[in-house]
Amino acid sequence: MTFTPKGSNSRFGPAADGFTSPAAAGPANWSWTFQPNRCDPSRPRIRPRQRLWPHSGCRPEAALRGTDLVYVLRDETAVRAVAPDFTSLSRLPVRGVIVTAEGDDKDLDFVSRWFGAQAGIAEDPVTGSAHSQIAPYWAQRLGRAHLTARQLSARGGTVTCEVRNDRVRLGGTYRRYLDGTVTIPDAL
Repeated sequence: MTFTPKGSNSRFGPAADGFTSPAAAGPANWSWTFQPNRCDPSRPRIRPRQRLWPHSGCRPEAALRGTDLVYVLRDETAVRAVAPDFTSLSRLPVRGVIVTAEGDDKDLDFVSRWFGAQAGIAEDPVTGSAHSQIAPYWAQRLGRAHLTARQLSARGGTVTCEVRNDRVRLGGTYRRYLDGTVTIPDAL
């Protein structure tokens, strides 16, 4: 389940195999397995026209559609430079927009950023559901199932991705900062 300022998205919740979260404070590992509505590289692609992304100042090499629109850019520098118009993004008929490119660092297979104006999030720091969509694309393109990715938001985060048939297993580290209970009204 993904909670955003504009509501919740259960698209990935029921298919998740589990979330591992130790009770101890401090750095810890996490992992989550998704059966995502992923970007299938064998599906017809969206033609990468400038008009699809006129509010970013960049020109994608490829465009795909999963839960989100995905734009593959030429390199990591192009991903870092994206400066979207969030008002225009909020009008798109998708939850969010992912920009991604092959990593420039030998330790990173790919990098990304996720903009979720429809979800009430200008830019998410680290987005598991985005990685579950783009990991299969990068696995096919790079010819390997185990990948290391970096989300290039202001806070950023490194995500390990393992593509297994129709599943994507994500992992990483986090620092617990809050314990509590969230109650969701039945009206949602």
